[in-house]
Parts: sequence; structure tokens; C-alpha cells
Amino acid sequence: MSDAQAKGGAADAPYWRALSEGRLSIQRCEACNHWHWPAVVRCGECGAWEPPWRDIAAEGALFSWTKTVHPFGGSEGIGVPYTTVLVALPQADGRRLLGLWEGADDELVEGAPVTARIGATRVGASDVPSLHWRRAS
Repeated sequence: MSDAQAKGGAADAPYWRALSEGRLSIQRCEACNHWHWPAVVRCGECGAWEPPWRDIAAEGALFSWTKTVHPFGGSEGIGVPYTTVLVALPQADGRRLLGLWEGADDELVEGAPVTARIGATRVGASDVPSLHWRRAS
């Protein structure tokens, strides 16, 4: 049984499991070497089933960000204001992941090298594995 089948069809279940274990893992098709995110059950490039997951370094380049100043349901554990960043992963052919920003606002520069700490974020009544990005030194 595949991970997706074991989790009721959730193609991204291995991503969340890896994060909860302190690893960043992204799919890469063995047949055509295409990186996938969001997760897929079948490679859209070559048709191979269940592309395997590869652990990669939690580092990349800052692509974009947005600051949230208004609280909304489920985000009470984050506190406001907070900044969500989108990071391009060069080792995964530029695939982009979201996470929370831990640095100062003046460090938010497009293309800046960043690194992530894998932690947890309180969402509602649950702690959800998450990426907490900061400027690389």
C-alpha cells in the first residue's frame, strides 16, 4: 500500500511525515527526474506512478512574502503581525514552499539566501509541522 493510500489518498502525507521527523522531503520522479510540488500520485511529465520522495536541505532563495496583520480563525497560535514567505528551492528545480518568516522585516529581500528551521505551528488545537525561514548567514 502506498503512503497516499494509507492516508486516505493524501499525496502529500510523506511531506508532512518528513517534516514531523525534522526533514524536508520533496518528490522527484525516477523515470524523468522531474521535481514535483505540490505532491502528485502520478508524474505529469512522463506518467510514472508514485514518484519517490527525496530529502533535501531546507535552504533556498526568498521569492515573495506577505504580512498578515489581521487575526483570523485557526491562526491564534501564530500571533499577529506575522509574515508568510514563499521560498524557491534551487536543489529542487526551483519548486516553491511556504513558511513563516523569523527574521526582521528589513531582511526581506527578493532572491536573498534563506534557511529553514523545521518546527511546529499551533493551528487551532493542533501543532502542525512547519518551516520557519530566516536569512542565511
